[in-house]
Amino acid sequence: MGIQEIRNEIDTLKETLNKMASNETNIGNNSELVTLSQKLDVLINKYIYLTMS
Repeated sequence: MGIQEIRNEIDTLKETLNKMASNETNIGNNSELVTLSQKLDVLINKYIYLTMS
């Protein structure tokens, strides 16, 4: 996965998370939100690694 693909995926996940948060979803009970947050964290770390190397 290239830098631009990772960046696009990060943007997509951020939009999804923002929509879920704005709908006042119960974050503690929403496993989908937790999963998306974890995916976003992994992608951000990959992006940082690729841009720093």
